[in-house]
Amino acid sequence: MRAIIQQSPRSGHRGTPKGLDSLQFAAHSNDALLKRGTEFLRGRSPLLVLAGTREAADDLVRSCCSQAIGALTGVYRHTLRDLVLTISTAPMVERGLSPVHRLAREAIAAEITARSRAKLSYLAPVAGFPGFARALAHTLEDLRLNRITTGQLRAAGRSGPDLALLLTAYEGALQERKFADHAERCALALRCVEARALLLVCLRLRTRLEQQLVDALKATAPEWLELTLTPEPTEAFSQLDLLQRYVLTGQPAPRRDPDDSVQIFSASGEALECVEIVRRILRLAEGGMRFDQMAVLVRSAERHQPLLEEAFARAAIPAWYSRGVRRPDVSGRAFLALLRCAAEDLSAARFAEYLSLGQMPAQEGEVRPSSRWERILSKAGVISGLQRWDRRLQAYANELKDGQDRELDALKSLRDFALPIIRELDTLPREAGWDRWLDALGDLALRTLDRPDPVYAVLEELQPMRTIGPVTLADVLATLESELSSHRNEEDEPRYGAVFVSSLAESAGMRFEAVFVPGMNEGILPKPVREDPLLLDSQRTALGIEGSEDDTLLLRTAVAAASKHFVCSWSRIDLATGRERVPSFYAFEVAESAGSGELDLQAFAKEARDRSEARLGWPAPTDPCDAIDAAEYDLATLRPHWDQPQSGEAAWLKLVNAHVYRALDARRLRWGSAWTWADGLLHADVHVGLELEKHYALSTRSYAPTRLEQYARCPYRFHLQSILGLRPPERPAAIQRMDPGIRGELYHAVQSRFYSVMQVEDLLPVRDIEPALMRLEAVLHDVEAEFAERYMPAIPIVWKTDMERIRGDLRAWLRHVAANENDWTPIHFEYGFQNVAIAGDLLLQGRIDLIEKHVSGPLRVTDHKTGTPPERVPSQIGGGESLQPALYAMAAAQALHQPVREARLFYSTLRGNYVEFPIRLTSETREAAEGVLHQIDKALRNGELPAAPRKDGCAYCDFLPICGPYEEERATRKNQADIRKLTELREQA
Repeated sequence: MRAIIQQSPRSGHRGTPKGLDSLQFAAHSNDALLKRGTEFLRGRSPLLVLAGTREAADDLVRSCCSQAIGALTGVYRHTLRDLVLTISTAPMVERGLSPVHRLAREAIAAEITARSRAKLSYLAPVAGFPGFARALAHTLEDLRLNRITTGQLRAAGRSGPDLALLLTAYEGALQERKFADHAERCALALRCVEARALLLVCLRLRTRLEQQLVDALKATAPEWLELTLTPEPTEAFSQLDLLQRYVLTGQPAPRRDPDDSVQIFSASGEALECVEIVRRILRLAEGGMRFDQMAVLVRSAERHQPLLEEAFARAAIPAWYSRGVRRPDVSGRAFLALLRCAAEDLSAARFAEYLSLGQMPAQEGEVRPSSRWERILSKAGVISGLQRWDRRLQAYANELKDGQDRELDALKSLRDFALPIIRELDTLPREAGWDRWLDALGDLALRTLDRPDPVYAVLEELQPMRTIGPVTLADVLATLESELSSHRNEEDEPRYGAVFVSSLAESAGMRFEAVFVPGMNEGILPKPVREDPLLLDSQRTALGIEGSEDDTLLLRTAVAAASKHFVCSWSRIDLATGRERVPSFYAFEVAESAGSGELDLQAFAKEARDRSEARLGWPAPTDPCDAIDAAEYDLATLRPHWDQPQSGEAAWLKLVNAHVYRALDARRLRWGSAWTWADGLLHADVHVGLELEKHYALSTRSYAPTRLEQYARCPYRFHLQSILGLRPPERPAAIQRMDPGIRGELYHAVQSRFYSVMQVEDLLPVRDIEPALMRLEAVLHDVEAEFAERYMPAIPIVWKTDMERIRGDLRAWLRHVAANENDWTPIHFEYGFQNVAIAGDLLLQGRIDLIEKHVSGPLRVTDHKTGTPPERVPSQIGGGESLQPALYAMAAAQALHQPVREARLFYSTLRGNYVEFPIRLTSETREAAEGVLHQIDKALRNGELPAAPRKDGCAYCDFLPICGPYEEERATRKNQADIRKLTELREQA
């Protein structure tokens, strides 16, 4: 650090200030800086301490008080922004000015952009983007703080004339509304500077107005001292001394034997990186170091602070966060959900999101059944639109039967609560001034939120914007989103007694015994260089405006804050994407500047990895005494016995934590070679077996063939779907494209109704194609209208395109039928059957697409498919996954008491290429199908439904979250002899 002490020529003093030996001296750390600052503080009053952060100023004064006799008086501590606000308050009141904050500045930027958009040239294509107003407000503040004139802007590149136009409009809007931004307050403060001694602590000035203000303070001060960071090579006693002298200076550091003053490590992920930092903090605390003498300095607070909060909470370590603790604001998010509901045509999904947050106002003692309301919205298929809300809720009420009083009561309460809100949302203006918006939003918050205070606080901050407008609902959402989605709880308690967590820049002028810097990865420290989107770096340089924050200076600042230990780290894997990450060159710079000499990169990375004990696969240290919480302690205790287990070593865990014992035991069994209870429904006790036989055997409960086909794909999948009845949640929404399920449902509905119409008019089999096409078109028109009402297509042109494809497929299918199937007369369409017994007493149920009768008498069963034909063509049961044709044919023969010649899979679309796969109902086919039914029945009776998927059986399974992604790999490790019957089934044609 370099300290410069000067006396104003007007002060009347001559010579060196008392207590200091020289006018200039050098120091390489904040430790030396604080000592010199303390000497200057003594005996000077009044005195202004101006620092980059209030904490740095507090630390300096506190250090002086701890050494001086008695307390200091007349010492004022400020950051530059705080000082500007304090000095400028009186002249602002005299001129009738009001301070304007970020939200109001962005709203003014949006307003002037809308008014001036027709006059813009270079910026016109991007002026309508949602983030333009925020970027413009930031750029205009920079221009005003650097006193850039419109004439200078017009000559500064292609965006200059547009920015000059917008700057003029912005300044005019501020003057018209009597607003004072930070630039205006700095200008007012320049005229009100008082004469008093001045101490500047690591103050970095980035704008001309701020520099002019500091120069004015120096000019009026009787004496002043400025402390700034200047690394200089001098004698070093530790690796930390070397690091502080040589880091990022471009000069090679002399080699030195390693000590513990500088440490570098890497962890598997960022969460474990934060855990390792906490582990080292605990070790230092055990050695006698106070928590408030340790600091964690981060480059990206949004990325690392939540992970640090979790790690400190696990270890029960107090931490003080300079930027406060950011938490989700439930009330704000509920309010945003309502506004998005209005913006998305009264979306039922957005309203359900509002309900799920549980912020509805309720009378005393009243309970709002929000979860039941969400289910009702889903079952009713509301989706969106004011008329559809009322129509679909009424239709659902008509569908409810007698005895469903509880559902009817819930539906009535939902209608009474939701429909008035929906109508109010529908009346929100699409474009209005902020005065109308603020009044409407305040009323809406009062009606819809149990605790509207957080929303009121934001709306109150926006009150100066009442005269601005008009703005759209999208503009309102863009303004409120960042403020309402989360809130920041500022730290109320002093930071002493807790670990200091802040950004790198906020450590300027502060001193800690130990400093930790996580995140030395490429893309984090240093951050990628990003230009101002509206005023490029080349333009800023021409105008004399300083660029973005310098990461080189930030790293030097963090290093200077450490007096005993400096620890930096990086993560090796980005867990969000699974990609490998690499350390930034700053990590290598720290090692070389600390005297490590020329590095072998591979050896350096390995040593850093070895210094971190926890891994993703086993997040615990080697020594249980190094654990930060009970979970790590248990894992570390178990680790020595994991690789070489001995009977009874972990028996104590069953008594201490039965849940962990059961989880570890299940993990061991699932990866073992034997099939056990951990591999699905296996080895069930006698009570489970009796219940399965009583309620789920094929002789007591009928199953659809499509459900029975799941057994061959994976028995456990059959268990989850057919026995437990699990299925993924369905959320009604306006569809973008017609998915295969909807397409197949619509296709079958048209075919069934078409055959019914043709049968009533005695036009079957189809021979005359033109009348048949006319009737097909009429049926398709009616079915399309019904499905459009049910599924509410979001993009009509996309829905229309999909319907044209279906129309083409159906017309081609009908021509194929008329040309090739005159010997077959359709007699049943969508034929449903229930509890039909085949193979003795095994029950089936289902719905057959088409049953036809040949001129010679036998029947044929057809199952229409709209997908792609399978690669493996079934001849009987298709490995247990094509049971539908054979079982439908057997059920039809039993139910109709007529012989069935064959069944077929008819891929009746252009995508399916109108291919037919006939399956003759021979004795061999019957025997194969009955064998599968008996095998499934036996598995149900014995409770043997393991998680044994076929190859690629998990690729599109809905139950992957239950089993996990490694079930196929685990199944291959098991004893294959135990599932021999299942393997043989899958090999059948």
